[in-house]
Amino acid sequence: MGKEVEKIIADLRAVYRNKADDGPDFDARAGAWWWGQTDDEFAYAVGSADLVSSDPVAKHLYLFSRAGDLAGAQAIASVISWCHGTAAEAASTAGGPRGRPQVVLDRESRWWRQAGQDGAALAMWGEASWWGDAFREAIPGINKRCAKYRCGSQAYGRVREYVEREAKSLIDNFKHDLESVLVGRYDPGFRARWELRTGTTFAEVSI
Repeated sequence: MGKEVEKIIADLRAVYRNKADDGPDFDARAGAWWWGQTDDEFAYAVGSADLVSSDPVAKHLYLFSRAGDLAGAQAIASVISWCHGTAAEAASTAGGPRGRPQVVLDRESRWWRQAGQDGAALAMWGEASWWGDAFREAIPGINKRCAKYRCGSQAYGRVREYVEREAKSLIDNFKHDLESVLVGRYDPGFRARWELRTGTTFAEVSI
């Protein structure tokens, strides 16, 4: 083995060793904290991200997605309420700048509630690296749902996709704010939302 190759291998070892020394990534820390590991820094970051979030349900969606678990009656109720409200909005609103589907809302069958819950579940767990495919296969398909609720497959699919998209946006934005607090880098959007929520001028010492 030549000296150049040995140097490359040594450099790679240093990279991975330093990466390991950094500790778990943000998502892994979220899961560990959820399951009881003490992490005061992370807990404070969750509170700060929740403060500036555009929707209180974002915290629950993010934590549920990273922990692979649903817990807490109030948190679960908040997520379900958000699912139903967002699905009803999608099912009863004509297409607009946010790409809402134009669907006739059937308040008797309430198929749109199930579509909303499916969409949020797929956003939280449908793309997990080690269980995403299995989870997507476990969710009843659109045709099965439509046979049960006697609704159109196109309408059901559009509402489910809309809620999934909205949930993913909240999860991604919450994670971005969480990382901002943990690494101490704040973009103008974070600063503006902090000032709006607290009524004080933003300063990094405030976090």
